[in-house]
Amino acid sequence: MQAARDQMHRPCLSVLMLAVVIIGSSGCRRQPGLNVHPVSGTVTVDGEPLADGWITFRAVEGDSRGFAGRVTKGGYRAEAFAGRVSVAVTASRAVPGEFVRGSPDAEPQPKTEQFIPRRYNEETELEADIPVGGIRGLDFALTLTPAARDAPPQGR
Repeated sequence: MQAARDQMHRPCLSVLMLAVVIIGSSGCRRQPGLNVHPVSGTVTVDGEPLADGWITFRAVEGDSRGFAGRVTKGGYRAEAFAGRVSVAVTASRAVPGEFVRGSPDAEPQPKTEQFIPRRYNEETELEADIPVGGIRGLDFALTLTPAARDAPPQGR
């Protein structure tokens, strides 16, 4: 009897799972009528490609929605509204030798920290102009210390 009941519920479960997948994936698509443009480039930190992080573009005036793209091995692709945008870069890394537990019974996990300075994210100084049609090669060279940022350019 139980086996027959399980077989009757399988189609319902399959339909429910399919609905969850469709609804969940629909949020990742561009909204119709949203006038955004492709943006790509590189992000370096102290001259080295940012291994893994996020870059977010937000219009300085008007619609304040942000558009984020993943930074991988220094490269990124994202979308943004045309015009002047503020740019925020975030990335975290493990703190050597430090661990945290979500609960007393949980396995210890490496503690992480945001290592990109606030001047590039929460209090960003970064801005860019995004032309209609988008832009390639929009590169950002970040420095971890203010002293490095204020130093004269090398090799010129």
